[in-house]
Amino acid sequence: MNPKVKNIYEALSSYIYHIGNNIPQIVHESVKKKMMNYYSEPYIVDEMQWNLACCGASAAGDWFTILRASHLPYPFSCCPKKSFSICELPYPTSCTEAVLNVFEKYKLKITLYVSMMIVMEVIGIVYAIYFTLKSRKQKIIVIN
Repeated sequence: MNPKVKNIYEALSSYIYHIGNNIPQIVHESVKKKMMNYYSEPYIVDEMQWNLACCGASAAGDWFTILRASHLPYPFSCCPKKSFSICELPYPTSCTEAVLNVFEKYKLKITLYVSMMIVMEVIGIVYAIYFTLKSRKQKIIVIN
């Protein structure tokens, strides 16, 4: 194998491995960030919690500090019913866990899609290099 190709392969493998190991942390931080912006964009978190049947980034208790000013224990989207009443029994599943479950469910499809995209990119790069080298070898004749 060409040493340059081997180095690129090793770098990509290392990057993918690093990202793969940090997905739970990345998801948790993303959910927490959306929760912190709840007052400006409540619909994003509400839809996520209703659709995934989850509450909070780690647990429902994550909402205590965020909703302190509103005197509500949880947002109404933490409860199974789509009612706008006070939520007293929130979903037991954290949203981080729920999102990771969705990733796990579609992991094979996501992996195949990303792999196909990488193969297409490599083919495109190979063709670009081939045509660049081919055009350099041809002489351009200018007719006056």
